[in-house]
Amino acid sequence: MTSSGMPNIVLPVASTAIIPPLMGTPVVAQSLPVASPQSSPVPDSASNENSSSAMDQAMAATLASIEVPEMPPKESEGDAGKNSDSGDPPKMEFKDKKEAIEAFKELLKEKSIPSNASWDQCVKIISRDARYLSFKGLNEKKQAFNAYKTQKMKDEREENRLKAKQAKENLEKFLMTSEKMSSLMKYYKCDEMFTNLEVWKSVPEQDRRDIYEDCVFNLAKREKEEARVMKKRNMRVLGDLLQSMTSINYQTTWSEAQVLLLENAAFKTDVHLLGMDKEDALIVFEEHIRGLEKEYEEEKELEKKRMRRLSRKNRDAFLALLDTLHEEGKLTSMSLMV
Repeated sequence: MTSSGMPNIVLPVASTAIIPPLMGTPVVAQSLPVASPQSSPVPDSASNENSSSAMDQAMAATLASIEVPEMPPKESEGDAGKNSDSGDPPKMEFKDKKEAIEAFKELLKEKSIPSNASWDQCVKIISRDARYLSFKGLNEKKQAFNAYKTQKMKDEREENRLKAKQAKENLEKFLMTSEKMSSLMKYYKCDEMFTNLEVWKSVPEQDRRDIYEDCVFNLAKREKEEARVMKKRNMRVLGDLLQSMTSINYQTTWSEAQVLLLENAAFKTDVHLLGMDKEDALIVFEEHIRGLEKEYEEEKELEKKRMRRLSRKNRDAFLALLDTLHEEGKLTSMSLMV
């Protein structure tokens, strides 16, 4: 059908109402030229049929000429809230795979993932971290995770070893410095006294016994050395004290000396001298008396020598006097001593 044979028709207003407005823009139907009254007459039935066909074509052309914009899917309120609250961290960029692996291991370390953790347990903890999200490749993640677990297990074993070593050292130091401890202390007695102390409980039973044995041995050596030093000190101090006591001479007995010592202020205030072994004190006293006896004998010998010298001088002076008297004629061979 040609354009000259199709009657001019105006799109009815009612037909425009069936086209809904899109995106707030009203749709205006295109109008067609009004039919001229001078057109050739057509039978009524054919005119109605042609009019209906032309109307359908006009509506189809109008609808085809309208571009309907695609609307983005509307988010539900629940999805919007979920996206706003998720707060996913931005992904990180790594220059190479090595850097990504190191960052992933550092993430595991920061989160203190234990060596006995499974992969699923680990993912629950680190899944929202950027270093996890940026590290692609599940197999590579698991390999890095297993490597971390191996190193973590070594570190934990070393840490436990150092802790056990420190606990042993602390227990040994405690036993060696405790005033309640001595070389004569039995193990069961130590266990009764120290059972509630952390320094005692932190060491296993067998290790405690070994440390106890070592401490008892070392305490015995230390006590022996301390006793030797104290014995030497007490004997020296007691000797000096006896030397300063002029009331004690070479004839003083041990019983008399003990009474004099108990009356001495320096002796009474020295707790070490008061606790001194009696045998050691007697040895010191005997040495002191022998010294006094030796001094007495030396003084006695000096006195004898002095008297001999004096006697010789007197004899020489008497002989000189006799010679003088003889020269003066006062003394002759007939003179008498009387």
